[in-house]
Amino acid sequence: MATLSALAGIFPAAPEHAFYAEQKARIADADRWLGKAPETRGELHDALIDGILKRRDTASLN
Repeated sequence: MATLSALAGIFPAAPEHAFYAEQKARIADADRWLGKAPETRGELHDALIDGILKRRDTASLN
Protein backbone atom coordinates (compact mmCIF):
# COMPACT_ATOMS: atom_id res chain seq x y z
CA MET A 1 0.00 0.00 0.00
CA ALA A 2 2.82 2.41 0.84
CA THR A 3 4.33 2.00 -2.65
CA LEU A 4 1.00 2.63 -4.36
CA SER A 5 0.35 5.64 -2.12
CA ALA A 6 3.80 7.08 -2.86
CA LEU A 7 3.31 6.58 -6.59
CA ALA A 8 -0.09 8.26 -6.39
CA GLY A 9 1.51 11.26 -4.70
CA ILE A 10 -0.33 10.92 -1.41
CA PHE A 11 2.35 9.43 0.89
CA PRO A 12 4.56 10.83 2.24
CA ALA A 13 2.43 13.91 1.99
CA ALA A 14 3.50 16.65 -0.39
CA PRO A 15 2.74 20.30 0.37
CA GLU A 16 -0.62 21.23 -1.14
CA HIS A 17 0.89 23.87 -3.43
CA ALA A 18 3.32 21.31 -4.88
CA PHE A 19 1.05 18.26 -4.99
CA TYR A 20 0.80 17.85 -8.78
CA ALA A 21 4.48 18.61 -9.35
CA GLU A 22 5.42 16.03 -6.72
CA GLN A 23 3.04 13.48 -8.23
CA LYS A 24 4.66 13.95 -11.66
CA ALA A 25 8.11 13.66 -10.09
CA ARG A 26 7.15 10.40 -8.35
CA ILE A 27 5.90 8.97 -11.65
CA ALA A 28 9.22 9.97 -13.24
CA ASP A 29 11.02 8.19 -10.36
CA ALA A 30 9.02 5.05 -11.13
CA ASP A 31 9.74 5.35 -14.86
CA ARG A 32 13.49 5.56 -14.17
CA TRP A 33 13.22 2.53 -11.89
CA LEU A 34 11.39 0.52 -14.56
CA GLY A 35 14.10 1.37 -17.10
CA LYS A 36 16.87 -0.23 -15.05
CA ALA A 37 18.08 -3.77 -15.61
CA PRO A 38 15.90 -6.18 -13.61
CA GLU A 39 18.86 -7.56 -11.65
CA THR A 40 20.05 -4.12 -10.51
CA ARG A 41 16.94 -1.98 -10.20
CA GLY A 42 16.17 -2.70 -6.54
CA GLU A 43 12.81 -1.95 -5.01
CA LEU A 44 10.33 0.57 -6.37
CA HIS A 45 9.54 1.80 -2.87
CA ASP A 46 13.21 2.61 -2.26
CA ALA A 47 13.48 4.46 -5.58
CA LEU A 48 10.41 6.56 -4.79
CA ILE A 49 11.50 7.43 -1.27
CA ASP A 50 14.99 8.33 -2.51
CA GLY A 51 13.52 10.76 -5.06
CA ILE A 52 11.18 12.28 -2.47
CA LEU A 53 14.00 12.83 0.02
CA LYS A 54 16.30 14.35 -2.62
CA ARG A 55 13.58 16.82 -3.68
CA ARG A 56 12.87 17.74 -0.05
CA ASP A 57 16.58 18.30 0.63
CA THR A 58 16.88 20.48 -2.47
CA ALA A 59 13.76 22.46 -1.53
CA SER A 60 15.05 23.06 2.00
CA LEU A 61 18.28 24.52 0.60
CA ASN A 62 16.40 27.07 -1.51
